[in-house]
Amino acid sequence: ILKSHHQNYYKWQEPWRLPLGAQRPVSPERLGTRLQKRAVVLDLRRERDRERSILETYASRTAPELLECERGLQCCVEGIEKDKVLLRFTHIDKGNLDREFSVVIDVSSSVYKVPTTSPALPTLPILLDELNKSRDVYASIKQVRQAFEHLVMQGR
Repeated sequence: ILKSHHQNYYKWQEPWRLPLGAQRPVSPERLGTRLQKRAVVLDLRRERDRERSILETYASRTAPELLECERGLQCCVEGIEKDKVLLRFTHIDKGNLDREFSVVIDVSSSVYKVPTTSPALPTLPILLDELNKSRDVYASIKQVRQAFEHLVMQGR
């Protein structure tokens, strides 16, 4: 009795007042729009998955090349934080080949900055000015390594 009374109660109510869990009828236009949106979402997901697959394939091929370059150069390049690059060098100190020398380059603006080096480089301002003038990152990495080598030769 309670169930039939409940159903009859909603029959005379306003059409926008539906019992909890009831669904309103959907017009064919709205249904078409919903289906189109779902199709677009599915297409975008497929495209994202395809691009992710391409990137993973590329990364799997370049990772061994990067490791080989790092081994050959005894230099590791890492992204740290946003817009900061860490360069770590080894095999500079002949007495301790595992000793690390590092420099962090802030590339967040058109003028590069170096917030930290380890150990401190006395020639850093000159090297940084040269980098900002030439914009030649590769030459700058080479010059930083040479500056660290010079430090070791001075006994620091």
